[in-house]
Amino acid sequence: MTAVLEGLAVEEELIGRCYTKARRRPLVTGTVPGGTGRNIRLIGGPYTFTELATLVAVFVGLLLSRPVWGGHGVTDLVVLVGCSMGAAFALRYVNIDGRNPLAVLLSVMAMLAGPAGGRLQGRAHRPAPAARTNALITVAGADAPAPAIATVAPSRTRKPVTPAPAPGPAAPQAPVGTPVLSGVQTLLAHRAAADHHYLEN
Repeated sequence: MTAVLEGLAVEEELIGRCYTKARRRPLVTGTVPGGTGRNIRLIGGPYTFTELATLVAVFVGLLLSRPVWGGHGVTDLVVLVGCSMGAAFALRYVNIDGRNPLAVLLSVMAMLAGPAGGRLQGRAHRPAPAARTNALITVAGADAPAPAIATVAPSRTRKPVTPAPAPGPAAPQAPVGTPVLSGVQTLLAHRAAADHHYLEN
């Protein structure tokens, strides 16, 4: 874009940006309240609340099941801390369309626990059973003078359908090998014939 300012031509560059998807930053925490009035900084933080809940849940679960897998002294502490931190850091790099992994898990559980046909207006949807109906089948051959019509027995609950009228004679077909003209080609051919006729007269 060129702007004229006090007799001088100035080149102005216009830059346009388009953002198709807004990024929503999750709530995070990097400290927890301490007993001495000072906050305790979390190692490896800040964590989202989902990561923090996963860290605590894995730590408590391993601690409660320690009689099954533990009994190795310092190695147990390494397993407790390593598995808890590893689960929290694994969730940090999980991206399911920008959604919270916990919300995705709850959605999957709700889908599996819901009715097979889904829900319609808050209630379980049950599709209606198949109903018997009338059918009309028309079979026409190339050499047959009249089409053969086969009908299915009418239903007891519905009125029979009136048979469709027999089709008229087939339109004449062009011989095999004759090129088929499009609409534009047909118009051009008519125009050329009209010009030729005008020149002859």
